[in-house]
Amino acid sequence: TFEYDQLMQTLLKNLSSYFIAAGILVILNFIFLSSGSSDKELKQGDMIGNAGMSREAKLYHQQTGKVTYWTNSMFGGMPTYQIYAPETKNGLFEFLLKAFSFNFSGNLKYYLILSLASFTGICFLGIGPWLSLIGAFSIAFATNHVGLMSAGHLTKLSTLGFVPMIIGGTYLIFNQKWKIGLIVFTLGLSGSIRMSHIQMTYHAGIILIFYVLFEIISALKAKKFKEIKYPLLALMTGSILSFFINYSLLIGLNSFAKDTMRGGAILTSAANNSSNAVTASSKTGLGWEYAMKWSEGYIDLLSILVPGAVGGSSNEEWTNSEIAQALSQQNQDPATKVLLPLYWGDLPFTDSPDYVGILLVLTFLISIVLIQGNFKWFAIVGIAFLIAQSLGSNLTLLNKLLFTYFPYYNKFRTPNSILNVMSTVIPIFSMYGLYLFIKTDWSKETVIALFKKTALPLICFLLCLYFIGPSFFDMESAVNDPLWKKTYSSLYASLLEARVDFLKSDTLRTLGILILGVVLLYYFAIKKIKLNDFLLGFGLLIGIDLWTVAKRYINAGDFEQNVETNHFQPRIADQDILKDQDLYYRVLDLSVNTFESSFPSYFHKTIGGESPTKLRRYQDMIEYYFSKNHTGALNMMNTKYTIDKQGNVIRNDGAFGNAWYVTSIKKVITPDEEIESIGKTDLANTAIFLASEFKNIHLDTGYQKNGNIVLKEYRPDQLVYHSSSTSQQLAVFSEVWYGPEKGWQAFIDDKPVEHFRVNYILRGLQVPAGEHKIEFKFDPKEMANNKTISWVVGNIVGIFILVAIGMGINYLMHHPLPELIVKDASYPHMKDPNPPKQTTT
Repeated sequence: TFEYDQLMQTLLKNLSSYFIAAGILVILNFIFLSSGSSDKELKQGDMIGNAGMSREAKLYHQQTGKVTYWTNSMFGGMPTYQIYAPETKNGLFEFLLKAFSFNFSGNLKYYLILSLASFTGICFLGIGPWLSLIGAFSIAFATNHVGLMSAGHLTKLSTLGFVPMIIGGTYLIFNQKWKIGLIVFTLGLSGSIRMSHIQMTYHAGIILIFYVLFEIISALKAKKFKEIKYPLLALMTGSILSFFINYSLLIGLNSFAKDTMRGGAILTSAANNSSNAVTASSKTGLGWEYAMKWSEGYIDLLSILVPGAVGGSSNEEWTNSEIAQALSQQNQDPATKVLLPLYWGDLPFTDSPDYVGILLVLTFLISIVLIQGNFKWFAIVGIAFLIAQSLGSNLTLLNKLLFTYFPYYNKFRTPNSILNVMSTVIPIFSMYGLYLFIKTDWSKETVIALFKKTALPLICFLLCLYFIGPSFFDMESAVNDPLWKKTYSSLYASLLEARVDFLKSDTLRTLGILILGVVLLYYFAIKKIKLNDFLLGFGLLIGIDLWTVAKRYINAGDFEQNVETNHFQPRIADQDILKDQDLYYRVLDLSVNTFESSFPSYFHKTIGGESPTKLRRYQDMIEYYFSKNHTGALNMMNTKYTIDKQGNVIRNDGAFGNAWYVTSIKKVITPDEEIESIGKTDLANTAIFLASEFKNIHLDTGYQKNGNIVLKEYRPDQLVYHSSSTSQQLAVFSEVWYGPEKGWQAFIDDKPVEHFRVNYILRGLQVPAGEHKIEFKFDPKEMANNKTISWVVGNIVGIFILVAIGMGINYLMHHPLPELIVKDASYPHMKDPNPPKQTTT
């Protein structure tokens, strides 16, 4: 027992500082996301939008305990894979991931994952708990990450949290720690994928390719072929395991993406005079103009250094000017915050700047000076490449090549979001550089020489920005200013003055923080400040800088009670429509932004909605017909009600219903002819059929239309009809086609039959004479099979991780905590310019 107590004391001594550092992160998360009231929640645009999108699927799950993979609440019907798909089969791997969030839910869950996963990943670089704490804090409270939280991009945040593990694991793999590196890399990559924002993982993976290439080239030059073999095998193994752990997610996304806007064009020509025709200009993915709409401007890059350089956000709280006072007097409610469109950059709008922290920039520059070898070039090339990609259409030479030729690149949009990866990667190298700075024995001459390369250029740049910056820019926004200028014409000059004031005041603030940081670094380097005091002071300076900027974009005023209920209050029009007791019909709402608002979907099954992953065929119908209120197209979608722009309800008695029989078939040759025929055909009596795509379907040239077909039962993923006729009929259903073999199966009298597509977007079925039960079920079998594969592999990897953790604990009970970074020939890029002093971090 005595020996066991000693072993436990050794373990606690080794790990106590790490637990304390992690605990500080958790406490800061609680404080930051606290509204001061337990019954208030953060207002987030994306989460409000998702509440409308997922309403039908969520209610079905709550009422039946079953998961539906299909919803009819928007865009005529679409899969719920990217909307609402609760996990029903959790394994050991999911249990390990939940440890990063302490099994919390909501906003706190995702922010804890971002913070604690980042902390864990940085710890594996061997720089100690306190620098890892500062690095993880810097990632969590980078201003554009706070903006993601404010907007509700929660999966993006949690995905980013595992990026430090991916980088840390790769570093260990290439530096003679490939076994532990394999575990860290696999956990990081599989965790990042599982968080389900593939774009962030994708762009982190792209820059990692540079590091791997640098290591391979170095090994080949040194003729160390055997030494590179195991690292490459470890990376390949980790990637394969990560793929199969997320097999269900990745295969499902790939299958679904082929039928969405990201899957490329079906038609060879766009709709005439369509303002949305840029959504897919190639056969392989999104259109260039659509994908590049949120391209970072060169001027926007200033906000990396100074948060208010380009105005901060499109709705910036502002109180220190005449314009704020004038607008306050116009507000009937004095408690209403004065929000100004201070942002004047190139983006259509923004929720926050891309500020990473001026001291993080400084220590990043220091890391570039101190790190030698491949890791240094990884830092330089990786960050430069991320910034270049974020410029999108403003750097066509590079990004057009990537968009056209790099695999899967044209599946993603909003290039400026790539800077979120940058905000995650910079703190890793920054803390790395700070670690090297601490371990180096400096003299006054050498530290001043370092500052001449790093701090001095930053100080000079900020001084120039403060004194002459405003004279270089007119600070007008061509995108956002015209409407504001029209509304508040007499105050427009004051708005421009406020932008100048914001740039100068924030530049001065940033300059002050930078100088204080340089002073701390200098006095520590010449041994006037002790290590612990330096870490505390420098960490607090970074914390105050990022925290105060973060509070501009999330503060107590951004929380309210019952956010969802308050936002989704039924209007008179909604109440009138909901009196209709029919099982199933659709609504076209013109009083909102029809195809970019999920508000109507909260109450009705709608023609419009909100989703960046609309089915490609449905987007084509929007561009050709729905956006133009084409009567025939809306009738075939069973659009029983329209809410006009004034909010009035218009009943459409011409809607064709849930299903109807037709008398004739119009066979066409191409998809273009198929969609164009909709505007030229009597859709109530004729079905348009692309025979070349359904060669095994043989239809009569004409049918004697008689009898009826009626919907008897409705569930999101199951529709039951009763048909009655004296002869064989061709039935058209007002249901969106998704196939073939994507999950929808038709049955007649409980026997499976083959259905097909008609009218470009709908389902058709030949129905024999007599009385019959017709049923459509959405049961994507591959989802269940793929989840089983993911569950099995996840459990296997989870066991390996737990065994590795157990072995690590056993080791730490008998040995002092090792530093994973060892400055010797094994780590040539870690060699300091001067011999290290004996300092314990």
